Amino acid sequence: GLKLGPEKIAQMAEQFGLGRVTDSGLTGERPGLVPSPAWKRETFKDKWHPGDTVSLSIGQGLVTVTPLQVARFMSAVANGGTLWKPRLVDRVATPDGRLIRQEMPQIQGRVDVAPVIFEYLRDALGAVVAEGTGKQARVPGVNIGGKTGTAQTHEFRSEAERKRRDQDHAWFAGFAPLEEPQVVVVVFAERAGLGGQVAAPIAREVFKAIFLEKVAHAELDE
Repeated sequence: GLKLGPEKIAQMAEQFGLGRVTDSGLTGERPGLVPSPAWKRETFKDKWHPGDTVSLSIGQGLVTVTPLQVARFMSAVANGGTLWKPRLVDRVATPDGRLIRQEMPQIQGRVDVAPVIFEYLRDALGAVVAEGTGKQARVPGVNIGGKTGTAQTHEFRSEAERKRRDQDHAWFAGFAPLEEPQVVVVVFAERAGLGGQVAAPIAREVFKAIFLEKVAHAELDE
């Protein structure tokens, strides 16, 4: 992170859709924040420190994101760099099948990164679930790529609460199958603990439900 500097990190984060709303149609959606030296100077009247860059590089510190932004981000990693507009409704039809309205797919941006980088990222995310912090998201018969996250919070109701690690927010974001991605799953468990211990097992149950037939066949083979 220090070698890249905050400007390049922020530029890439913005390419992936962080720091702006997804236009999904959800009421009250917020843009989140990808901080920069100029933003910090204007907001806090303080200069940017090397520690701010380190925190920014791992998505901590002043960074804020929504689960929907993370889903769009992970989708772009899985599909090779295309940011699609999230849709709450695909189509509306009458009981007899007459189409009233259909939301067409809409591209919101593309990430300017070489294909080999996306291949590397997908392999790395596969390793996270296969043998890293995301092991509890594994399901039989389906290769999954994903990343855990543990977001520290500074909002506590008491001193005893501040000392408890389970006050951290638990994250997991992933996609499957790793070879030909079809779905993205994002879990955010507020004040629930560590991402690998709390969010990853929840994601596992979602993946199992989605790929029920593949999981069942794999369990029979075992």
